[in-house]
Amino acid sequence: MWRALVLACLLAGLSFAQNIAPGIKGGWMLTQAFPGDPSFSGSPGSKGFLLGPSIEVRLPFGLGVEADALYRRSDILSSQGNSVIREGGGGWEIPVLGKYRFGSPLVKPFVEAGPAFRSGLGSAQNVSGKGFVAGGGIEVGVPRLRISPEIRFLHWGAGGRPSVIPEVEGPNQNQAEFLIGLSF
Repeated sequence: MWRALVLACLLAGLSFAQNIAPGIKGGWMLTQAFPGDPSFSGSPGSKGFLLGPSIEVRLPFGLGVEADALYRRSDILSSQGNSVIREGGGGWEIPVLGKYRFGSPLVKPFVEAGPAFRSGLGSAQNVSGKGFVAGGGIEVGVPRLRISPEIRFLHWGAGGRPSVIPEVEGPNQNQAEFLIGLSF
């Protein structure tokens, strides 16, 4: 009896682990995070590059929950006294998304939406740490690997303090990103 119970628990754990898909996501910003950022070119290799780990729990009926931790490097405008300073900075973007897949077993279009959180953007003005993400893409399955290019649209809330220097603008509240995910 004991052995059967232990075996059942192990098999249940293994079957649940089959529904967890770790991976990595990378891509770039399609829009500027901060207005007037001369380092932004909207292409791979610019400072608008995003990269980080991803994990998804796959549920029945094409549903899933995904969480990412994407690091982004950007130049940020800030003020100190009466001067404007451009500082290199980076931050973490952490979206938690509900996901729905449909289509054939090999190629599955998907839509996703959920809250996003960010931190570590230096001393920039008008930076909000909360936002909303909506996006979509296509997941292609090859043996032991899933490739998923996608486009995400983000809307960040307004920050708490106004800019005291006209040249220092806050971040763009509406942003777009192109990402490619690899999951196992």
